[in-house]
Amino acid sequence: MSLLIDVHLVDGRMYSVLQSQDSLNKYGTSRYDALFKRYHTDSATFKKSLRYYAMQPVQMQKMYDTILVRLKIKTDSLSKVQRKTDSLKRVDLKNQKLPT
Repeated sequence: MSLLIDVHLVDGRMYSVLQSQDSLNKYGTSRYDALFKRYHTDSATFKKSLRYYAMQPVQMQKMYDTILVRLKIKTDSLSKVQRKTDSLKRVDLKNQKLPT
């Protein structure tokens, strides 16, 4: 399930890359290959597994329910860090404007 989450994160990153075939090949292939290497698998095995779960809709739905929760946790954590960073920047800017 962690691999599938990471695949979706790479998919999301790919939306920020110019959507030309060259850029998708240049940036996408290496990212997916690195993921498969990290999880000790390959694209053929991943696709085979995905096809299996596509034929098991109840199991697939349970997996995606968990995946959505885990992605929400990641998103919330990143949002919290971003708010803190933004707050610190505002304080720093305010301190720079104060007369010394």
